[in-house]
Amino acid sequence: MEILRRQLDLLRSRLSPDDARAVSDEALAAIPDVYPFNPCEYYAARLIDRGVLSFGQYEALRADYLRRNVNLPLYTLAPRTFGQTWGEPYVRSLLPGALRPSRDLDPGYSGQYDLWLPGGPRPLRIEVKAARVAVARPGGTLVSKALQKATCGRVPFDLNFQQLKPGCCDAFVWLGVWADTIDHWVLSPDDVRSYVPYGASWSIRKKIARAMSCVKVRRPIWSSTTVTCSNASSGFATRSDSAIIVFTKLWPSPITQLERRM
Repeated sequence: MEILRRQLDLLRSRLSPDDARAVSDEALAAIPDVYPFNPCEYYAARLIDRGVLSFGQYEALRADYLRRNVNLPLYTLAPRTFGQTWGEPYVRSLLPGALRPSRDLDPGYSGQYDLWLPGGPRPLRIEVKAARVAVARPGGTLVSKALQKATCGRVPFDLNFQQLKPGCCDAFVWLGVWADTIDHWVLSPDDVRSYVPYGASWSIRKKIARAMSCVKVRRPIWSSTTVTCSNASSGFATRSDSAIIVFTKLWPSPITQLERRM
């Protein structure tokens, strides 16, 4: 959004004084952000109406914005749809052989976890948690608060992983979705239990989040497009590599403005 605003601001000098005041930072901040209308949409519409921005230029700005924010459609999904309809199939695409659990695979299964990964000494029960990175401010739609990874360390944000149940799985896969990329973390239940904010009061978690607000996020072991393993020469995971991936240990902290709500 920052880049788009700068691109529009370059055209503001060509407006009349009254029109320029109507799209000043103060005026835009007072415009309600109610889907599908928002301050940037209002800004662009006024530029088009005044003949400063052609429709062809608008289409070019729109296409450039969508290229920079490929994950924006994920910000429009309802929470359950986001986690189950997108998150779980996405992890299955990274872990060949991972299956949707059932009582045929696990007689004790009753919805406690999300994926069943056969192989190794015993099958692994995997809990998938996905969250979308958003500006830490009240109001506005989730999609209007989406952030790109480059803003990390400059813009306070929220990244909430909720309803963690370390007693019900063998491994966690966490997905941190940015507007332009996806961070991946793989943790054991003990990693989650031993992490300080887990089970702490809301006030303690908030203090930890503030203390970490200027810390740079560590690069994840998994890239946004491929999964690599120490013995996977092709760069992609095979079924025999799945157990190695799941047991890869990477602590999720430090993460800017991380707050967990249990």
